[in-house]
Amino acid sequence: MGPIHTTPAPHAPGKLDTEAGNRASLASAAKLRRAWVWPGIVVALLATHAMVWIGFVTIAADDPSFSVEPDHYKKALTWDRTAAELRESQALGWRAEIVMEGPPSITAARRVVCRLVDRGGNPVAGAQVEVVTFHHARGAERATTTFAEESPGIYAAPIRMPRVGLWEYRITARRGPQAFHQVAYHEAHAESGDETWRH
Repeated sequence: MGPIHTTPAPHAPGKLDTEAGNRASLASAAKLRRAWVWPGIVVALLATHAMVWIGFVTIAADDPSFSVEPDHYKKALTWDRTAAELRESQALGWRAEIVMEGPPSITAARRVVCRLVDRGGNPVAGAQVEVVTFHHARGAERATTTFAEESPGIYAAPIRMPRVGLWEYRITARRGPQAFHQVAYHEAHAESGDETWRH
C-alpha cells in the first residue's frame, strides 16, 4: 500500500485573525487622530482669534460713545479744497456769537441764538445759517438745525440738549458765494442758565 497524500483544508478566518484586524484598525485610527492634533489646534486658535475680533467690533459698533467722523475719506481726498474754504472763511472776518436763552423745555430743547457780525461788528443779514450739534460723549448722534433769521444778523432755533457736559456746534453761514465756518464749544450744566461757551 503506497503513501497517502492529503491536501490541507483552506484556512478559515478565526478569532486570532479578527483580533489582528481590529488591532490594525485601532492603530490606524490612532495614527490618524495624532495626525490631526496640530492642524486642529491651529484651526481652533484661528477661530478663537476671529471670534474675539468679531466681539470687539460688535462692542465698538454698539457703543453710543464711539463715532467716526462722517465722510472722513471724502474730506481727506478734498482736503485742499476744504483748506481753501477755511482760508476764505477767515478772510471774511465774520464772527458768530452764540447765546442760550431761557431754561430747557420739557423735551430738553433750548433756544439758541446766533448773532452773526462782520469784521466791523455790523450784522450780517440775509445769510443761511446751519448748525451741526452733538455731545462729545455721543459723537455719532448729530443733529443738523437750520436757524431762522429773526432780525438782521440775529438767527435762532430750538436745539434739544438732553445731556450735561461738552457740546460742539459747527456753524456754517452762507450768503451768495460767501461761506463762513466756525466751531463753538458749549459746557452744559445741570443748573439752568449755568452755561459757558468757547470758540
